[in-house]
Amino acid sequence: MQLIVTSQITKEENLWLWSLCNRIEDTGTVERLVSEYGKNKTCRHYEPVMDMIVRANRKQFGLEDKSMCKALEEIMGKHL
Repeated sequence: MQLIVTSQITKEENLWLWSLCNRIEDTGTVERLVSEYGKNKTCRHYEPVMDMIVRANRKQFGLEDKSMCKALEEIMGKHL
């Protein structure tokens, strides 16, 4: 068994593991995640991770009021 303490990981070490939380506060991290997901969206491993990150950080991804920002909608498509 492995235990990952995400609070001890930096964004620079591993953006995806660090983002598995509900503490994303800056738009730069959101933009970087969306950009990285866009580059790798054909890889089936990225979709469930991005889904968890977005659901945990709805406000930061522009989903707090159920309206989705255009860029995220284009990249994520029907997956949200």
